[in-house]
Amino acid sequence: PWSKTGGLAMIAGSYGYEFALRGHRTMAIAPMYDDYADCECIGSKSINVAGGWHDVRYFLHRKVYGHGKVCDYVFVDHPCYRRSEGIYGPPGGEYGDNLFRFALLSLAAAEAPLVLEIDGSTYGQDVLFICNDWQTGILPVYVLYKYKLHGTYTNARSWLVIHNIAYQGKYSKEKFPVDGYLGLPRRLAGDDLQGEDMHLGPDCINLLAGG
Repeated sequence: PWSKTGGLAMIAGSYGYEFALRGHRTMAIAPMYDDYADCECIGSKSINVAGGWHDVRYFLHRKVYGHGKVCDYVFVDHPCYRRSEGIYGPPGGEYGDNLFRFALLSLAAAEAPLVLEIDGSTYGQDVLFICNDWQTGILPVYVLYKYKLHGTYTNARSWLVIHNIAYQGKYSKEKFPVDGYLGLPRRLAGDDLQGEDMHLGPDCINLLAGG
């Protein structure tokens, strides 16, 4: 894998292989933590999150398995992913902007099937999102309230796969408001993201619970 901290990378990597071999048009999306060989920039998108607009670039590596079976590995490039201390943070800690980093990833992933033209066409709206752990737990929430609510992805579906329930993506709701920071309607999405924590108490959003 291009990036790995545990078994998640191995399982996510197997998705790209197994679904492609079964004849599905398959895209695997991950942050671009470094410069990767044999990747080309195929597009960009401006994403609104954390109270502002942030430009991401998409890099593609096409893995051809033969007999027309292909996986499109797409990497989301933004300065927030280029950190020397580790993928999620320095040893024993996490980066203070991890909520931003993975909300940005989730929104960039939601946009990818709509905006990226690969091999002559976009993936379109009739897709299945397979989301892994807390890092993309908010993606189904975005699909429901940011897209389906406005007539996009009406036939799309989301699966959330939990590999390690010990890490749930818990953050202060007061510090990171559902509407002002995440760009979601609080009245609708607030209950889905509501969490509880021994330190935060009810002032808690839980990305895994949202998924």
